Amino acid sequence: MHDSLVNMSIVNCTTPANYFHALRRQMLRPFRKPLVVIAPKTLLRMPEAVSSLQDMAPGTHFVPVFSNHTAPDQVKHVAFCSGKIYYDLVKQRRETAEPNSYAIIRIEELCPFPFSIIASELSQYSAIRSISWVQEEPANAGAWSFVSPRLRNVAQSALGVGTIEYIGRPTSASPAVGAPNVHREEARSVINE
Repeated sequence: MHDSLVNMSIVNCTTPANYFHALRRQMLRPFRKPLVVIAPKTLLRMPEAVSSLQDMAPGTHFVPVFSNHTAPDQVKHVAFCSGKIYYDLVKQRRETAEPNSYAIIRIEELCPFPFSIIASELSQYSAIRSISWVQEEPANAGAWSFVSPRLRNVAQSALGVGTIEYIGRPTSASPAVGAPNVHREEARSVINE
């Protein structure tokens, strides 16, 4: 779908610089459309979620998709995510035996969906075995239901792969389990998957 046909923007920024650029872009646009910002409080205190002044200097802009990989030819598994779970995935990847076999692509702008950027990112990988969407929310919450058909279309057109694996909590009527120790165990199992 063309960006001009979408009547709102939805962002889930993971860096202060991208948050700054999303707000700045919103004010500088020659038109008005709603901006929905998903901003978890835990990122405020997270030491990894920082930006330098250079990231907000003239000539910089909002980045709808960040990729995090070293050698595209070694990547076998691509994990898409949005939001603070990215930092947990990076930590987990560092602890794996083959960290270069995992690429983590975080989608900072969910709507309008960045089809062409994601297709460009996926086309870099020639040895992909699996593509997944990772989220900490239950399957019926979070971005999964919105993102899954769009990711499938992009993966099918870019790589001929139409299967996107969901990694996250199972469908639940409640957004949280209510017990801190059970919540931590569920979060750990999502990351370890």
